Amino acid sequence: MSFDSAHNLYFLLLLPFLFFAHKKTGQYSHIFSDTMRGKIIKSTNQEKLKMFFLFAAIVCLIVALARPIIKNTLQNEKQPNLSFMVAFDISKSMLAKDVKPNRFEFAKTKMQTFLDLLKGEKVGIVGFSDVTYLVTPFSNDLMSVAYLIEHTKLDTSLTQGTDFLEMLHQTDKLFVDQKEKPLIIFSDGGDQKSFQKEIAFAKEHNITIFVYGIGTKRGSKIVGDDGIVQLDKSGNIVISSLSSRIKELALQTGGAYLEYSHNPKDLQIFLDVIVERFALDKKEEDVIIPNNEELFFIPLLFSLFFFGLSISGIRLRGES
Repeated sequence: MSFDSAHNLYFLLLLPFLFFAHKKTGQYSHIFSDTMRGKIIKSTNQEKLKMFFLFAAIVCLIVALARPIIKNTLQNEKQPNLSFMVAFDISKSMLAKDVKPNRFEFAKTKMQTFLDLLKGEKVGIVGFSDVTYLVTPFSNDLMSVAYLIEHTKLDTSLTQGTDFLEMLHQTDKLFVDQKEKPLIIFSDGGDQKSFQKEIAFAKEHNITIFVYGIGTKRGSKIVGDDGIVQLDKSGNIVISSLSSRIKELALQTGGAYLEYSHNPKDLQIFLDVIVERFALDKKEEDVIIPNNEELFFIPLLFSLFFFGLSISGIRLRGES
């Protein structure tokens, strides 16, 4: 048996000071409150017994904090050696309600669904509009990633357009030295008339783009949280629709394009394609996980037991 947090055992050195403090004062007036002292002290002999139980409880608690373990053999587990980036559109057009409740909230829900499909892959998240924001770097802590996505807000005061090229520049930096760079984009495509610069950049930097288009071809007006409808420079109501041009960004970079649906399994298509295309040429990482048996609960139970005795109404034989 060994201790995983052995440094906590140093707290045992405090016990002699408590003991000598008790011997000096005769009572624990400087250590315990009047209420606690009244519970643990009934008579001289009973005081000794109950303080013994209290000391035993403290010792057991410190041992529990030191986390006693039985070391077993280490386990080798295979984890996918695959990392990819997810970028989602946070521009004003994502407030359009042609997809309920709106495109932005629908995108977040779909990304949460996508995370549920992963099996150890690392994922990074960025939000982009006219600028690109890092939500989280590559991580396989999917619970934390999901939390960050859930609490990402669309700040309409800062999102006046959609700059796909800037997003690709920032995404490329996040991949660092990774040779293969799969990128999934959740977007309505913005209002760009051509993606040739983005396609050229993606090809040059080996970024393979998978686009999940969110929106309808009929489109919808854009209504902010304040209820104000967005107008163009001429004062006309802006109707935002799903751009068909963004499909080229995916297909010409070797990726895939998928239009939104309410089918919870539609994103499995993307994941299957990504894993098949990028994971087959990569060896899975050997992750060594200690297979230790935790024993902290045993001294913890004893600590609770002794503490219960120290504050109980126990009486010594011959005492009333």
